Amino acid sequence: LTANPQILQSDVVSTLAKKYSISKAVILYRCLSERGVVPLCGTQSEQHMQEDLALLDFPIRNVEIEQVLSMAS
Repeated sequence: LTANPQILQSDVVSTLAKKYSISKAVILYRCLSERGVVPLCGTQSEQHMQEDLALLDFPIRNVEIEQVLSMAS
């Protein structure tokens, strides 16, 4: 998350977070996990841990994943 703050703050991620009623961080984690990347999470917040574990609990379209990942440099 800290390596790509511009992705988290993007309109694309914000829109998807609202659409799926999930945090922007989980949107990014989900897109990364769909491509075989295991994101590291250092949270000590139980709420954030629960949100992060829910990354597979919502449908996301491949085109949406590609929109998010296309912003990574």
